[in-house]
Amino acid sequence: MNIGPITFDGLAFLAPMAGVTDHIYRVICREHGAAMVYTEFVSANGIIRENERTLEMTYFEDRERPLGIQIFGDDPDILAESAAYLAESFNPDLIDLNFGCPVPKVTKKGAGSAILKDQKKVEESCQKVVKAVSIPVTVKMRSGWSKDRIIAPEYAQLMEAAGVQAIAIHGRTTSMQYNEPADLSIIAATKAAVSIPVIGNGDIMSAEDAKKMLDETGCDAVMVARGALGNPWLFDQINHYLQTGELLEEPSYSERLHQCVRHMQLKEQEKNSRLAAMLMKKNIGWYLKGMPNASTIRQKTNRSDDMAEMYLLLENYADDLGITLDFDLKGYSFPKSA
Repeated sequence: MNIGPITFDGLAFLAPMAGVTDHIYRVICREHGAAMVYTEFVSANGIIRENERTLEMTYFEDRERPLGIQIFGDDPDILAESAAYLAESFNPDLIDLNFGCPVPKVTKKGAGSAILKDQKKVEESCQKVVKAVSIPVTVKMRSGWSKDRIIAPEYAQLMEAAGVQAIAIHGRTTSMQYNEPADLSIIAATKAAVSIPVIGNGDIMSAEDAKKMLDETGCDAVMVARGALGNPWLFDQINHYLQTGELLEEPSYSERLHQCVRHMQLKEQEKNSRLAAMLMKKNIGWYLKGMPNASTIRQKTNRSDDMAEMYLLLENYADDLGITLDFDLKGYSFPKSA
């Protein structure tokens, strides 16, 4: 599979997720076999205004490649202007248009999946962004706004005609949120409607789920979202299963704790200690999910704003499990920001 000139070393992509797929977690997932990663979605308006926080979210390193910067907005001209700025200033491998976010604070502004209500705007946005950049443009979209208006196959054809080079389809409508299983038949219909690569998204929680998505839809790759929360090993598992038909063992408690601590330390190198503590709380919960007494340690870390205290809590928790934590980062270093 390829998207324009971009080739991949696997078929499992890390989905763009707000508050999750930052620089550090993208590196971690690439180390574990994610074939493609994306930034958190960034505001096209924030880009053209050169908002410091927005631009900070686009930071990446070459070891993350192939990487796409995902943008959202409701104005085709602003989307195109921001895409051109990003392509010129940051040189990502591709620009991805977010036509899939169902969060009300985004859709109320006509962006994310709300743009799917306006076919002309979708088509114009794709045409103008493709024209504005020389790198591939892709789209991530929901199957429609509601079940009575499934538009993915139809819109995918419009996008392909506009020059979009790949489309990721989430098999749910906006109104479904995450309350029902993804509809694989919509992804299959979209794949049948176009000749460009189609990436299947929705409910990839295991290697078997990935193979089922590929087999039942004919899609070219899968995009992993919630299944990757605190679980970068899922990419290794998918790659191995697709290549050999064998399932890898789940990571041990020791592996999960060590990866959690390493993530914390890298975050602390990148941010100030207090901010790092705030940002790591949800990640700690994800890494420890399903482990013995995980809810207790999660409650304690959630009440803390001090990284040293968090480290001690995890060290004591590891001791209770008979695990000795090694805090050696083995030379990894991330740039520090304010």
